[in-house]
Amino acid sequence: MRNCDFVSEQVRSGCHPALSRLPGAWCIFVACVSLAGQPFDGAAGEGDNSASQVQSDPALTHRPAVPGRLHIRLRARVETGKGTGRWQETVREEHWNASETAIIICDMWDGHYCQSAAQRVDEMAPRMNSVLTAARNHGVLIVHAPSGCMDVYAETPHRRRMQLAPPAEPPVPIAGWCHLDPEVEPELPVDTSKQACDDPVVGPAVRRFSKQHEAIRIIGYDGVSDSGQEIFNTFRALGIKHVVLMGVHTNMCVLGRPFG
Repeated sequence: MRNCDFVSEQVRSGCHPALSRLPGAWCIFVACVSLAGQPFDGAAGEGDNSASQVQSDPALTHRPAVPGRLHIRLRARVETGKGTGRWQETVREEHWNASETAIIICDMWDGHYCQSAAQRVDEMAPRMNSVLTAARNHGVLIVHAPSGCMDVYAETPHRRRMQLAPPAEPPVPIAGWCHLDPEVEPELPVDTSKQACDDPVVGPAVRRFSKQHEAIRIIGYDGVSDSGQEIFNTFRALGIKHVVLMGVHTNMCVLGRPFG
């Protein structure tokens, strides 16, 4: 995680930010979000059974907060004059506490009806796993979010610890899908209204995935959830202030998912 180059934007609501100016239909993407609240110490409050369940089962405990800071190099694009349509890259460096940082892996499935998309995931997954391994070893929380596949992980501690986080009230309602808001967001860089797949010959749009890509490991204190509310609950409970979002595709899943 040291000296990493990331595209960065500020997330200011429970829905997606105005990030559609990013080029291309897929990328590794990073957002930094500030979440208020105190870390959850595992002690049960009055009438709070979820906290006591986590405390009583060692397999469900959250990762311990460890000292250490991450040196992050953030890249963003700033419009050079209002309405010009021209953008200039800016770079800034920050230091994040590892204990206040989480990474969400968005929809890195083990298959896709769009074969080009599946091939891109195959190429990205091993490199992403290397980054996740380094981040995890430095104390960063890892949350796996392969949407629609929660049944595969239902009996795992990684899934259960996310479900048992104490409920928290988000600053705005967390929608099931975040649609483009034309009042504050420009058009997407890729028009998917007629066809969302870039295969030379597009096959039927049927589900061809069942879980997260095998190259991305789920171990230790990792969490599994595709629920924006569950993820918000966990982040608030653990005092997470910085969120890195990795995955595909920029114009759909990363922008549209409730945890995006």
